[in-house]
Parts: sequence; structure tokens; C-alpha cells
Amino acid sequence: MCSAFESGHGICAVLLVDGTEDRGEEITFRTTAAIPLTGGTFDNWNQSGKVWNPWGSNETPFWDTGNQGATTLGDSNSVPTEDIWSGKTTGMAAKLESKFVGVGSAGKLAAGNLFVGKYVATDGTNGILNFGQSFSAYPTHLKGYYKYQPGVIDNSSIEYNYLKGRTDTCSKSILPLVIGIVRLKYAPNLLTGNCLIKMISM
Repeated sequence: MCSAFESGHGICAVLLVDGTEDRGEEITFRTTAAIPLTGGTFDNWNQSGKVWNPWGSNETPFWDTGNQGATTLGDSNSVPTEDIWSGKTTGMAAKLESKFVGVGSAGKLAAGNLFVGKYVATDGTNGILNFGQSFSAYPTHLKGYYKYQPGVIDNSSIEYNYLKGRTDTCSKSILPLVIGIVRLKYAPNLLTGNCLIKMISM
């Protein structure tokens, strides 16, 4: 057994030829320590006017939401909640709610969302986003929890009017990019329900 394996600081690999005593040269390699995803617990938030931000008042932003756009005509639809997963008794989670943002017919259906990066500006009813943050580790997976509460579809674009009155379904995506940037985005097209998300570790 190699010293790296015995000390717990590395991994050994040896090629063995089945049915023989032949063996290749022993090689070792090291793995990096697991690094928690910055802000991944969603425990810390701050509010500026109507805009809820997914970072503490004294923290450097890592995640962001589309709340800056949503609050131009309504309230934040990605907000903190104490309705957390059953395996934890304290802390917060992110509540991502899809709802119509506007007055009368002026506005649009806005999906609650979270992403790694920065909300840059609002162009009409669209948000301009800068995805990604520097991250030095190489994650192999993301682990978290979510709870979905469906609603009845009461708002849609013309081509989806036939769906009104039906119960909506949850659409979510967690996209780790190959260059070491992690993006989490929840952006369904026809939702009136909400989704609670709690990232635990990488």
C-alpha cells in the first residue's frame, strides 16, 4: 500500500493483469478538499427597498436573482422563507415563485429564479444577466433539496391559452459548466406555483 493512501492525502492506482502476477507501475494522485458552494445554504439575505438579495448585508454577492426586474412593476418573487426541508430545523431557503408582474395588461409572467452571477440591468421587461463567478474547485456534483407546490395556470401567452385552468408542473435546471462556473437557474414558462430550493453541498 502506498504512503499517499496510508496518510489519507492521495489515491494510489496500480494496473493488474487478470490471471497473472504482472502489475504496472504504481502511480499516485491527489484530490482537492471539498469546498462548500458559496452562499449555497441560502440562509443569509438582505432587502433593499422592494428587492430581496440572496446574500447577507456584509457579504460579497455570489448568487443573484431577477428581483431587480420584477420590482420595476411589482414585488420580489425570489425571496427567503423559513419553510425549509424536513432534515433541518433552522435556517432559510429560497422561495422561487412565478407570478404576473405588472398592472392590468401591462407586464409579463415572471419566473422566480436564482443564478450564480450578477443582474446587470433591465431592458424593457427583460433582464440583462452576467452569468458565472470565479470558483477554484472542480465539483463533481451538487447536492440539495427542493419542494414544489403546484398552482393552477391563470396567465399565459396567446399560443398557450389552452393550458389555462390546468395544474402547472415544475421545471428546473441545475447546470454546472465545464469551465468551473456553476449556474443554478429556475425558469419555467407557465407556472403559478412556487419552488423552494436549498443547496447543501458540492
